[in-house]
Amino acid sequence: MTDFHFHDFRHTFASWLIMRGVPLATVSNLLGHTSPTMTLRYAHLSPKHLTSAVRVLDSAILPGLKAHSSMSKATTTSPVRG
Repeated sequence: MTDFHFHDFRHTFASWLIMRGVPLATVSNLLGHTSPTMTLRYAHLSPKHLTSAVRVLDSAILPGLKAHSSMSKATTTSPVRG
């Protein structure tokens, strides 16, 4: 490994803590940052972590969409009587 410095571990430290649910303010404090913006420069989220974050919405949104879809099909496929 070339061009590696001990300081580079700060990125890993911040990223792993953030991905394990440690609040940004806590990580910022641990790193000695005065601004959360600086901490965000150190916290690199993995693609897998980002995907799982978006999937949190699946449990909130998909059941409602499926129910709405079922109701729409029931109203559009029922015969019209006149």
